[in-house]
Amino acid sequence: LQQTPLALDDEWRKIPKSLRDQPELLQAYCSILASKNRSQDALHLIQKRLKRHWEPSLLACYAEYASSNNIDYLLRAESWLNKKGNDPLLLRCLGHLSVKNNMLAKAEQYYKRSLKQKPSRESYCLLAELSELNDNLLEANTYYKKALVTESI
Repeated sequence: LQQTPLALDDEWRKIPKSLRDQPELLQAYCSILASKNRSQDALHLIQKRLKRHWEPSLLACYAEYASSNNIDYLLRAESWLNKKGNDPLLLRCLGHLSVKNNMLAKAEQYYKRSLKQKPSRESYCLLAELSELNDNLLEANTYYKKALVTESI
């Protein structure tokens, strides 16, 4: 894809809508947007796609591209809980967004809820990292051990 913002957008629009709607292609395009300091545009596309058709695989990108110390992204994602319930990837996304907003206790709750729904290596590692941030190395060690013996989702 070309370098200028308008050219990049033009190239994206040339791709048939049925392909642009594929999560993998949308993730790739959003990654390019984010690398060009256009995270807001990437977030807008992800939000639009999630509203039209729920795709949990896009939640990691949403959490990654959301800026730190901006509660709006967390609040929007929390509103999805009402419709999507305890989706483990949504809960993990909420944990990431909570960390970005320096709400570590809330992040821990979301990561634990995610694990309760479906144990995953990544969630155990995230809890371990959170435990390290809280200077609880013994707990971090326990979570890392659990991560080693857990299959990932």
